[in-house]
Amino acid sequence: MQAPQFSDFDASDYTYELPPERIAARPAGKRTAGRLLTAFAGEQQIEHRSFGDIEALLPAGAMLVVNHTRVIAARLRMLKAGGGAAEVFLLRPVLPSTDPAVALAARNGGTWRCLLGGRRLLPGAVVQTEKNGIVLRAEVVQRMESEAEVRLTWSNSGLSFAEILDLFGDTPLPPYIKRAADEEDKQRYQTVYAERGGSVAAPTAGLHFSEELLRKLQGKGISLQRLTLHVGAGTFKPLAGPNPADHNMHAEQIVVEAATIAALAEHCGQRERTGANISPVVPVGTTSVRTLESLYWFGVDLLAGRRPEQASFYVGQWAPYDPDGDCNPTVQPERALKAVSNWLREHNLARLEGETQLMILPGYRFQLCDALVTNFHQPNSSLILLVGAFLGRSFWRAVYDAALDKNYRFLSYGDSSLLLGPAFRSN
Repeated sequence: MQAPQFSDFDASDYTYELPPERIAARPAGKRTAGRLLTAFAGEQQIEHRSFGDIEALLPAGAMLVVNHTRVIAARLRMLKAGGGAAEVFLLRPVLPSTDPAVALAARNGGTWRCLLGGRRLLPGAVVQTEKNGIVLRAEVVQRMESEAEVRLTWSNSGLSFAEILDLFGDTPLPPYIKRAADEEDKQRYQTVYAERGGSVAAPTAGLHFSEELLRKLQGKGISLQRLTLHVGAGTFKPLAGPNPADHNMHAEQIVVEAATIAALAEHCGQRERTGANISPVVPVGTTSVRTLESLYWFGVDLLAGRRPEQASFYVGQWAPYDPDGDCNPTVQPERALKAVSNWLREHNLARLEGETQLMILPGYRFQLCDALVTNFHQPNSSLILLVGAFLGRSFWRAVYDAALDKNYRFLSYGDSSLLLGPAFRSN
């Protein structure tokens, strides 16, 4: 689909100055110890709390939606034949499958799309490393601009690639954390509900939840649903320029169980009857937002007959927008989600698998998301545009100004925010 024309939109209006010292280099003492800025979009009110207070802020009957992807140890430090240092940073699998679950289970090698660090790593170059008598070898198959396809093999075929990464790999901390990963990061740069390996960056909004807090929320009558979006390195990609039409949004793999989609449909029907302030859908993190909204647009396409009979799941960058860049959905969320459920049954599928490239910009009308738990994001990023879409063109800046003024910690290991849509009122 051709990019819409955003003639009256300037992405440079959605940036801000972030002092380097405000970027959190390490997590808070315990998962729930961080601060929580609560923003009421309807009243444009801001409150300051601790993250544990989220239990009191979310009503019984809410549905919390989390991304249970697991971060893989994607950074491999290796040596060239002459002894020079090299780095292989895994991005996504190619062979034996593009499915991370299959690629991580492989015992006879695999090919991955990677970033390479080190000079003269041309096609045919081989680098390797050794530990505990096991040799891991990486051969450059081909180069594609800034990326490369790399064939990985190891000397012990009794080990899966997931086990090889646990042995050799480092936690892939974001580029703005200027330190080497350590043992603490193996546990803290991972949510407590992480399950499906495949991400090279954490869905960091979820890092604040402890198992105890999740039990308390569920004990209050808040349901918990899990879905998967494997976070790619593109999440750190800055906007290409002032016009969002110039930005090529990165595609990311998603997996959503049929039972989860059915539960979402039922909950959205309940929400339509009772109101979002009684039965809100509350995604944890922008990855959960993009997955939920992508499900909606896939359902809209199915209802409109725009999907071939055997088409797989894919949602494009501009799926919600007309040629002028406006977003005007007319299909109720429950109906769209039921269409996805029906499509899965027709194709005898237990889960929805595919990719989303959805980009959410100010002016977007959210269909499944009534509130949002999210950290504070990088300036000049697609995630700031998503926050701007949720809070409004001026209120997002007031929220970030307040966070800077009150000394909140920013980015992956930083503090959090609870953004509440217009249905919610402050006390």
